[in-house]
Amino acid sequence: MNRCSDNTMVSKPTVLVFLLVILIVTSQFEWKQQLVNELESKSNNQKHISSREELIKDKVSFLLYLLI
Repeated sequence: MNRCSDNTMVSKPTVLVFLLVILIVTSQFEWKQQLVNELESKSNNQKHISSREELIKDKVSFLLYLLI
């Protein structure tokens, strides 16, 4: 048993459980942030792909216009 400065007893299992809960809570925040970053990255990538598709469509349209 651990003795604190104000003479209260804190058992090792209680401290370990407390630390485990803190670890789990902080990990959840980190995972959420990673997911948000990944979703933003995918969104930006999709916008870039859409932009390239529009550019290609414009080029094809222009080439067809020149051929006619």
